Amino acid sequence: MWSQDDFYKALGVRTSVQGNCIKFNSKDIESGDLFIALSTGTSPGYLHAKDALIKGASGCIVERKYSLDLPQEKIIFVDDSYEALTKMAEYKRNCYTGRVIAVTGSCGKTTVKDMIGEIFQKEFFSFISHKNFNNALGVKINLASLSLKAQKAVFELGMNNKGEIHNLSSYVKPNISIITNIGPCHIGNFCNIKDIAEAKSEIFDYMSPHDQAILPVKSECIQQLEERALYKKLQIFRFGKSKNADAQIIDAKINNQGSVVKIRVLEDTFEINIPLYGEFQVYNALAALLCAKLEGSNMTKAVDAIENFQVPEKRGKVLLVKRNHKSFFLMDKSYNASPLSVKANLLSLSHFTSVSRKVLILGHMLELGKHTDTYHLGLQKEILNAEINKVIVIGKYAKVLYEALPEDLRLLYLDDFSSHLELIENFLQDGDLVLVQGSRKLQMEKVVLYLNRSGDSIL
Repeated sequence: MWSQDDFYKALGVRTSVQGNCIKFNSKDIESGDLFIALSTGTSPGYLHAKDALIKGASGCIVERKYSLDLPQEKIIFVDDSYEALTKMAEYKRNCYTGRVIAVTGSCGKTTVKDMIGEIFQKEFFSFISHKNFNNALGVKINLASLSLKAQKAVFELGMNNKGEIHNLSSYVKPNISIITNIGPCHIGNFCNIKDIAEAKSEIFDYMSPHDQAILPVKSECIQQLEERALYKKLQIFRFGKSKNADAQIIDAKINNQGSVVKIRVLEDTFEINIPLYGEFQVYNALAALLCAKLEGSNMTKAVDAIENFQVPEKRGKVLLVKRNHKSFFLMDKSYNASPLSVKANLLSLSHFTSVSRKVLILGHMLELGKHTDTYHLGLQKEILNAEINKVIVIGKYAKVLYEALPEDLRLLYLDDFSSHLELIENFLQDGDLVLVQGSRKLQMEKVVLYLNRSGDSIL
């Protein structure tokens, strides 16, 4: 909630406007929200202030250089809207006295953040950052929307380059930081994996001594991460298969229904059914449960939250599609692709044994720089191990992979899929299992939406 007093303390303005969440997209406005008209993007925000008010916004923050034919009592004029957002984010974080958890890593950030959110919301008044708003704009929007009454707040921090996590951490100032894993995402912007680990460990930079870091045991960079955490005098907690881990996977039976897992979280041992596909989701759940334990959650309720967790959109839902006298399973991993995530998803397909064919529809991976060919070619082994029957490749950077695959696996190569969706659908057969994944810029969700345009059931 933003009161008149809050606006004065944060921005130095007198106003009668009050409101709740901060939104920069007028399409997302709900009654009582505040619309901030940012001057970024192709369509200046002030042009959408009227739409925001019509949709129920309690007020709009607009740069004073714009003249608007709108009720002036609904407008807060500022010199620079992005600078105002920054001040609002800083004000909320400085006023907030609850516990702050921040999640970063090469893969799994959004899923782990949402898992922790599901756990906390069973017991605590909690604030969970919206969607995957994990860049500078998104983190500031979330901080500015933070309820000061929340006992727990969970944020996701992303990066493309060195220094970005450091900057985000300066605003979030977490009490607990979680690094899910380290992989070659965005390696085109770095020299090597160690540089990526160094950039991820910037999440510790604004933590205080005795705050807590949750780290992945199996990472090849674990020693590097631990050294950075120890330098900040943090308490270190590890998760993974190692007996020395604070949260350990003791046994895991993974199949096409999910995972049945025996785990230990500090001194507590549980058997848990995780309704998500793939071993990597077991690690995600383990990190979330370790965080919950450290934050004093009732672990019976925490386990229940994981057992009823719904995977976020475009991150692994399996759909049963029925059309044209055939039905097939569609695994939607369309949000993004990196070498680490594609390999993990291919491994998860190995647990599906009662399907007629396994079909991979793969869009190329970006931000790999000079390693682009190497990392695309590096997927051959996982494709063969997963017993993929047919492969459709989309995007010029993945062509080298398509040409290297055995001829009997190659189904179709396309530079662009936009005019070939019907052709892709016609290649699919009754009983197929289809994995769709690719770079965010390719918008592979359009393939999923076309194949599932009747909106069929989620398994």
